[in-house]
Amino acid sequence: MTGIILWAVLAVMAAVILRYCLKGKRRLAALFYMAVPGVGGIIAMNLLSGYTGIVIPLNLYNLVVSVFLGLPGITGLVVNNFVA
Repeated sequence: MTGIILWAVLAVMAAVILRYCLKGKRRLAALFYMAVPGVGGIIAMNLLSGYTGIVIPLNLYNLVVSVFLGLPGITGLVVNNFVA
């Protein structure tokens, strides 16, 4: 049940972020500014996994979540790692 709630929260976050990015005049720049911290965050999580114990594997799904959702997406992946 908690998995369904988590996916629903991630879907709402994605809808809000995409609406924000597609609303303005500089759509591509807004998506780029969301993608850079997201990719940096997932790389940082993998580099610090030995210290924190939080392992988020680099696969296509996690990379897409981190690129499109940015840091809130990485936060969702970390929460999903703890819940699952």
